Amino acid sequence: MMAIEIMDPLKRWIHVFLDNARYHHADMVKEWLARPGWRIKLHSIPTYCPHLDPIERLWGAMHKNVTHNRSYTKFNDFCNAVLNFLRVDVPKLASLLRLSLR
Repeated sequence: MMAIEIMDPLKRWIHVFLDNARYHHADMVKEWLARPGWRIKLHSIPTYCPHLDPIERLWGAMHKNVTHNRSYTKFNDFCNAVLNFLRVDVPKLASLLRLSLR
């Protein structure tokens, strides 16, 4: 989270939206955020609202392009398919991923 704050030192507040994974609510996270001077505010996305979570759109697109109706004989081939998707297809899908933020 320090890296997020360093990226834009002039922002008064930085709002981070998270799903309700248990580790996002861990005591360690709460203690870190309670320290004075931090500008990050965490907001939880409502439970069972994957349409509000942009990463869900990315996972859906990845599964459609990498795993649906495909099998890989070698794990390395699967890894290369995932990396290729992230490097080549994600930039093309940027508008799809942004739709969930509107």
